[in-house]
Amino acid sequence: MTKSLLVYSYSAKNAGDMAITIGALDYLTSKYDECISISRYSKNQVSYMSSTNFINKRYDNVKNFPNPFHLDRSRGSFNIIKDYFNGLVKLIFKGDNLFYDLVNDVDAVYFNGGNLLRCNKIADFIRLIALLKPLKIALKANKKVIILPNSTAEINLIGKLLLSSVLNKVDVLYAREKLSFKKFKNDFPNCNVKLSTDIAFAIKSEILHEKREKIIAFTTRSQTMGDIAELDNKIKKKIQGSLHNCVKHCLDQGFEVKLIIQTKKDVKFTKDLYSEFSDNKKVSIHESYDVIDLINVYSSCSLLIGMRLHSIILAMSTGTPVIGFFKKEWGLKNPGLLKAYNQNFVFIDNNENDLIEAVKPYDFKIIESVSEEIIKTKNKFLKKLK
Repeated sequence: MTKSLLVYSYSAKNAGDMAITIGALDYLTSKYDECISISRYSKNQVSYMSSTNFINKRYDNVKNFPNPFHLDRSRGSFNIIKDYFNGLVKLIFKGDNLFYDLVNDVDAVYFNGGNLLRCNKIADFIRLIALLKPLKIALKANKKVIILPNSTAEINLIGKLLLSSVLNKVDVLYAREKLSFKKFKNDFPNCNVKLSTDIAFAIKSEILHEKREKIIAFTTRSQTMGDIAELDNKIKKKIQGSLHNCVKHCLDQGFEVKLIIQTKKDVKFTKDLYSEFSDNKKVSIHESYDVIDLINVYSSCSLLIGMRLHSIILAMSTGTPVIGFFKKEWGLKNPGLLKAYNQNFVFIDNNENDLIEAVKPYDFKIIESVSEEIIKTKNKFLKKLK
């Protein structure tokens, strides 16, 4: 019997995080008889319990273990650093047998996809020490170690030193878009880096609409990178103004508009936008944290204007065209992924009307030809993973 270990599974409260987990587990369960995963969350955290319930319902050959180290990013910067420090002390002075036991029981260890391989401050450095611990144990035990598609951002000197001790020894590191691929190659020339795509594209779903409707979907965001804090009020006001004008334009062009919430932290901002059009029957709101349900919804749409990366990925996985709406400082993953799929994006920092200009070329008649190209590109990248 073949067995693999996934480091780490993520939260079900955020559909984007859960999409990465489902994609990774769908991929691994197609290759191995059994899969074990370690959660990013500790035993008593709601995120661990909710994601475990989801995993247990979807798979009969996956077991999800809690993380021995506690981190609650909702408790503020001081407590985050405190959690990191306590975890570091535990690693140095006590260690944890769970990592050793799980690593020794499998044929290969996979580090899950995402945006974790970055380091620009001391909290990042301490976080990486804990995150990379299972990989170091696996390498020492001569296990096969694969890093599923990741993006990166700023990496300082101390971060490069820490990451190089692992990345230069793994069997392969997959980058999820070209910009991160180039940075990984440049920062870690001895690492075996290969270009692929976000692991969420590997999700297996058969529940898709057969026919697209004349609907344009929107996902919003009012949080900084990593959802650590609210964006500045001036920036939020600019986002709201751009989205309001764009929704109005879509309605004027004869489209219906669906505002989609797939992350708890987007609820208020999205509902505030919806309230500006609540008397218009062609504007609706859809709140869901179920990845498969979201894939089904996106498959019925003609276009997504997305601020959440994994709303964009779930939409494109069904062939739905997208326009990204981001801040430049949110890193390489957003523009890099959209460039790979030949999809458009607009930076929030630009003129408020730029988003409308990006939408203008989309005609309902060209959607299917664009959709076919997206699916071809997705399949090309997924083949590289195999």
